[in-house]
Amino acid sequence: GVYENGNYKQALQGTAQTTGLLALADNYGGSRSGNLARYYAADALYQTEQYDRALKYYKAFEKGDNLLGASAYAGMAAVHENKEQFERAGDLYKQAAGVLPGNQSAKYLMQAGRAYLDAGAGEKARTVFERVKQNYPDSQQADNVAMYLARLEAQSQ
Repeated sequence: GVYENGNYKQALQGTAQTTGLLALADNYGGSRSGNLARYYAADALYQTEQYDRALKYYKAFEKGDNLLGASAYAGMAAVHENKEQFERAGDLYKQAAGVLPGNQSAKYLMQAGRAYLDAGAGEKARTVFERVKQNYPDSQQADNVAMYLARLEAQSQ
């Protein structure tokens, strides 16, 4: 389909044969398919650098405790990172991490930690990095935790 091929503008607007994601999301948002269209519209808007509009659709998307719910929180976080609102981004990445079980949440915790570092919120960063180290020692992300904790230690000297 057009979305999968990266034709985000066409996916958002639709064609003569298809209804666009924006129309589906706006007109049928209360249905399961319409809610899903909100998520994909948000992602397509993000991909086309329409961050404020993307944020609106990410917020409207009814998030479940699943991969799409976590991805929506992460999408909102990415919008805030692009707006250099790093602490808010960190909070949203942390929320994304809370939705997913096990090692999957370690990725979002690391993103939260990096956003907190960018915000200058060292204690918040340390807390999430320590959480990765404690709770997900076998995750791929745990390998990088020592580096970030050392950086925090050096900054506090």
